Amino acid sequence: MARRIGGWWRLWLALTVVYGVAIGSVTYVLFDSLLDVAGVPFESEQLQRLPADEVALIASEASAPASASAPWWESAPLVLEMPNGHRFEVPGGTTKAQAAAIGKAYVHVLRVSAWRHLAVRLLAIWLLPCLAALAIGFAVRWIYRGFKQT
Repeated sequence: MARRIGGWWRLWLALTVVYGVAIGSVTYVLFDSLLDVAGVPFESEQLQRLPADEVALIASEASAPASASAPWWESAPLVLEMPNGHRFEVPGGTTKAQAAAIGKAYVHVLRVSAWRHLAVRLLAIWLLPCLAALAIGFAVRWIYRGFKQT
């Protein structure tokens, strides 16, 4: 025999779904402003998610061989500053295309990290009030039954 849920449970379930849809809608509209790449701190694990070519450039400390006619500053290491404030030092012979590829790959890794943090925060924003409402409902029912005369 199928058990039916009562009216209060239905109300709680409906409000939970409506609240979840509201959170999802606001997130969809404000997604780019909520996704804060600059606020993601540097973690060494982020380097493991970069493509091998970019990691090799970042890890290589040997600069391109300087020719006799080339100025000294062309062989000096370049410092690439990322949106979160972290700095990568790459060899002086790194082209603008290679530097842009490093920046693009690292920003992608930061966006994935920021998305994960945002998903956890949004889940907490949705779940905690729903569970609090459920707990308050149970407490009210318990108190009401305590005053009820049998």
